[in-house]
Amino acid sequence: MISIYCTMLQEWINMYDWIYGYHAVKNFITYKSFEIKEVVMLDQNQSIIDLCCETGVTCNQASEKFFSKLPKGHQGIACFCKVDTSRGDLKDYIAKDQGDLVVMLDGVSDPQNLGSCIRSILALGADALIVPKHNSAKVTPITHKVSVGGASLLPVFSVQNFNQTLDFLKQKQFWIYGACERSDKMIEEVERSKRSVIVLGSEGQGIRQSTRKYIDYFYKIRTNKNFPSLNVAMACTISVQYFSNKT
Repeated sequence: MISIYCTMLQEWINMYDWIYGYHAVKNFITYKSFEIKEVVMLDQNQSIIDLCCETGVTCNQASEKFFSKLPKGHQGIACFCKVDTSRGDLKDYIAKDQGDLVVMLDGVSDPQNLGSCIRSILALGADALIVPKHNSAKVTPITHKVSVGGASLLPVFSVQNFNQTLDFLKQKQFWIYGACERSDKMIEEVERSKRSVIVLGSEGQGIRQSTRKYIDYFYKIRTNKNFPSLNVAMACTISVQYFSNKT
């Protein structure tokens, strides 16, 4: 049922996690309806109303005043929820053989890039993402929007020590591959091991020097020699697609 915007929604911005954007909200309703407090819309969207009815999610109409408090790009739809970001323990996850292709982002600080990487990782068949707890982008509403809700579906592990995690994965028979534009080996030359980790660094610094010693094999992505410029999200997409197809 659609009702008129009420001032209580103002308080919910601080009380709850919130996700905005049509596709992000639609996917969250589809897969995580049990975590949603309420969906709000600027205009009535019948497909969202029908989906809310099917899943038992409360759906209300909000005013332009309310949506003016959200970032641009909200598309007139948002949902308030309690996002379960806990993914358990990485060591338990690996011990259960739940992931043979893992991506690790070293110092990626832009939440939009993080969202783009998550979307590609989930869509193209990698199993999990690992990021450092510090000096890294966090999952935010914009991450949910850019990942079209994928940030709530992909196992994302935040680790205290990035290099120790790499060492742990090597002990578990993972082969570590690092994207590096200075490598003399192209990605198509890579022979993927059964258990693989793709490491991607920040756009400015790349993979940190202290991390490089844990990499077993560096590769670069073939680009136009006159414009060898890929952002980390593009590099992630190409890398995951290649490694997924090498199984």
